[in-house]
Amino acid sequence: MPPGLAYRQSRRAQTVAEWTRLKAEMDAWFARGRDTDFRKRHGRQLRLLETTLQGALDFLRKKIEGITLTQPTWDFYRACRQHEERLLWVRALWQYFMPKFDQREDARFKSLLSAADEVVWASYAPAFEKLGQKPPPPPLPYIEPHFTPRAIPLDQPPAELKQVDADFLKGFLERLPIAVIGLPPACVTAPWWLAHIAHEAGHHLQHELNLVVPFGKALANASGGNGAALPPGLAGSWSSWGEEIFADAHALLTIGPSAPRALADVELSSPELTASRPKYPATVVRLGWQRLALSRWNLDNEALGSEMDEKLRELTQAGQLPGPTATAWSNIQRLADVVLAQRLPVDGGLTIEELNEWDAVPYEANAGIAQYANSMRSGTILGEAQNTRTIRHLVAAGVKGWAGTLEVEDPATREEEQKLLAAALVANLNQHGPPGDRATRAAEPVQEEAFGEELGELLFEQAPAEMQP
Repeated sequence: MPPGLAYRQSRRAQTVAEWTRLKAEMDAWFARGRDTDFRKRHGRQLRLLETTLQGALDFLRKKIEGITLTQPTWDFYRACRQHEERLLWVRALWQYFMPKFDQREDARFKSLLSAADEVVWASYAPAFEKLGQKPPPPPLPYIEPHFTPRAIPLDQPPAELKQVDADFLKGFLERLPIAVIGLPPACVTAPWWLAHIAHEAGHHLQHELNLVVPFGKALANASGGNGAALPPGLAGSWSSWGEEIFADAHALLTIGPSAPRALADVELSSPELTASRPKYPATVVRLGWQRLALSRWNLDNEALGSEMDEKLRELTQAGQLPGPTATAWSNIQRLADVVLAQRLPVDGGLTIEELNEWDAVPYEANAGIAQYANSMRSGTILGEAQNTRTIRHLVAAGVKGWAGTLEVEDPATREEEQKLLAAALVANLNQHGPPGDRATRAAEPVQEEAFGEELGELLFEQAPAEMQP
């Protein structure tokens, strides 16, 4: 019998106890009663998360049972530690998702997040249905303490998961179809900013349809009407900006002029209005090409709001822009042309307009969007059809209605209209979503039942780095 038997028995019992405690906590959380509406929207992702994490735990339990008291001292204690680190990784992944689901049971957020779910579905699912495909489980929106919204692909682990070494799991996480969209707390009191979801859903859509590389290449290879190549350096910039440009285009063709108006309101405070970043065009370029796109449909009038219009004119005067941004600005017409005209490698070559089934008519002056906006400013619940097109129009009307309230001179009256608009927008979004169970409409992930064992194997084959406090 090895020396220090009591120590070894106690150390192994600690590892088993950590597994048992985590399993009990997860069992209780997954078994918790959730309302029917929640399960219709997110039952698919919840079941997938449960299958994956519980499967990984089952796999790791078998490995823990293989720890023998007769192993050499170093090997024994190292095995116990590594198994507990693997359990910590499973716990970290669970606790990353847990609050995002739990927010839907919080009275402060429940109604808003239900409305956000409708906007996500309306911004995400129609493209797949246009292609005759079942949509993957839609991204899960949640409230987080960030100023701007963000789409978080799991193959690029956010800070919450970087406390452990997640690099070796990127390929697995990329295939785990539980995408998320972080929303700023401001959406609670200003729900018209759910309009930003259209952009963030565009990021997830581009990844799911494998359009990141081909779209970037198309931008880099764009030429003018005379066949001239892009100026030196600009082709590389356009390619690296491809994901943001695609997301902007998707938002524009989802909620029309309300997309750049929402962007303009956030970016007016940005110190980077004229500076480009590796993955982001300067704000003036983003807004400039979208305005040119809107002008094709005669929808550019006051699309950005008077303050942003004035700022844009000031910044884009001759000599005001830094060199790289000035070059990009001088080519925004070409950018607008190639974004709208290029054929995507889907369904025989649809344009992004065709993929989104864009229709400019409801956005014209005094048309449907304007009527929705005026009605919701007085708190009206509309009697429109329950479908994704209505949801898109309601979101656009929310932004337009908010912009309309800014023209009210009396502060008290303006504040009252905004409160009525906020309540009416959330209520209308919740009432007009398409009926049916989205958990069953979503596509089934390939080899879903094997995800848990795969995660367990990855954790076992490469022990994760120690969790940091």
